[in-house]
This record gives sequence, structure tokens and C-alpha cells, in this order.
Amino acid sequence: VFLGATVVQRTRKVKLEKRRRERAEGALDRARQLLEQTFDRSPDAMLIVEGGTRIVRDANVAMRALLGTTPESLLGRALDDLREHVEPGALAPLVDALAATDTLEAAPLRIRRADGQMRDCLVSADRFAVDGVPHVFALVRDITDQLAADAEMRRGYEALAAELAASREALADARAGQVRAEHSMQEYTRSLAHDLKTPLNAIHGFAGLLRMRLQAGRVEEALGFTDRIESAARRMTAMIGALSRLSQIGRQPLQRETLDMRRMVEDTWSLIVTAHPA
Repeated sequence: VFLGATVVQRTRKVKLEKRRRERAEGALDRARQLLEQTFDRSPDAMLIVEGGTRIVRDANVAMRALLGTTPESLLGRALDDLREHVEPGALAPLVDALAATDTLEAAPLRIRRADGQMRDCLVSADRFAVDGVPHVFALVRDITDQLAADAEMRRGYEALAAELAASREALADARAGQVRAEHSMQEYTRSLAHDLKTPLNAIHGFAGLLRMRLQAGRVEEALGFTDRIESAARRMTAMIGALSRLSQIGRQPLQRETLDMRRMVEDTWSLIVTAHPA
């Protein structure tokens, strides 16, 4: 009897938990449907973009109406490929601003409809995650008619757009400067590696000659090669020291020195003939 009562009690608990879970799942489905309806029926144009790929994952009816396009021609495409609607490069400053602050507030953006008509818009955006994948929710407001009716608002919008355009040009210049700097660094590293190999090659060559002279018992000649090895080692040490000073050159005053050009030529010649004896 006790066992039967226990089974009945557990069965009731299971049924109760099942009903609770079903009610929670139903509430979640209703909330999801409400959210989808709110998103799709909103009078403001809305867009959901995947963060890393910048692919448009969803766009509500108002967004498609603003662009004058269909879901098939919008969903699944990357923002950078929507050149028929947004000028190339216009999105870069907005994306950078969003990356810097995780939010974007009323940034100006001109959008071209499918029929070729240009519309003045303000874009606001926020980041959020879907199953751990970063996404961006963008709200696009068409203010073309308001700008046409309000001259002061039009001037403010144009000033904001000009500021954004200047930021875009500055960003392009900065990226071009970065490319030039990276190229210069690559050239400098290549040249530096070549220059450092020269005394190393000399040390290697003179060490081989030193070994042969010692094996032949020609000690005097061997001692001459030790001088050459020491000279090459001093040259490499000087180069490394010069590199260290070069890294601090911005904090050092300009210094003038008189150089012994003949000695520089002789030292360079002794390094070259070892690598190229012919």
C-alpha cells in the first residue's frame, strides 16, 4: 500500500512538472511570436546583421519598403555587397564607431531605393548575441520629408554628414598610412637581416680558415684570422648597439661626428672578400 501511494504521488509530481514546463514553453512561444510580430509590424525600418560576416539575417517590412526591395534580394547578403543601396565606404565609419563603443546613435546615412530615389536616414545600432554569435540590431529612420520641411534640421544633418565624411577620409588616410608603414617595416627588416648576416658570414668564413691553418700548424696565419673574427664580432656588436640607440632616437639630441671613411671601407672590404673570395 505504501509503495502504491508513493508511485501515485510521484506520478502526480511528474504530471505537475510536465504541465508547468508546457506552460513555460507556451509562454516562451507566445513571447517569441509577439517579438516577431513587433519586429515585423514596427513602422521603423529594422535590420539584424551577423557581426563577423556582416550578413543580413533579418529585415522587417518597413526596412524592405524603405529600400523598395524583396526579402530574397536582401536576406543572406553581406552589407558590403549592397552597393545598389549604400555607397561603397559609407558603412565603414559606422561599423568602426559601433566597434569602438558597442552602440551607435543617430548617424547620418544616405540610402538609395531600388527605384533610384535617394533617402536621408539616421541609423542607430546596438550589439547583442544569438547563441553566442555576435549580431547587430540596426534601426533606420527615414527623415527625408522632415529635412525638406525644416531648413534648420537640414543644416544640422548636412553638418553631421560632412563630419562623418571627414572621419571616413581620415580613416582611409590612416589605413593607407598603416599600409605604407607596414611596407617600410618589411623593407627595413629585410635590409637589417641582410646587414646582420654579413659579419656572421665573415665569422663563419674566418673560423673555417682558422681551423685549416691550425690543422696545418701555421699558427701565425691563424692568429691573423682571429683578429678578423674579433673585428667582425665587434662590427656586429656595434650594429646591435646602433639598433638599440635607433629605438631611442626620438629622445636623443642630434650629434655630429667625423667618420674615418677609409677605415669603414677597409672593414667593409674585409667582410665582403670572405663571403665572395673570387
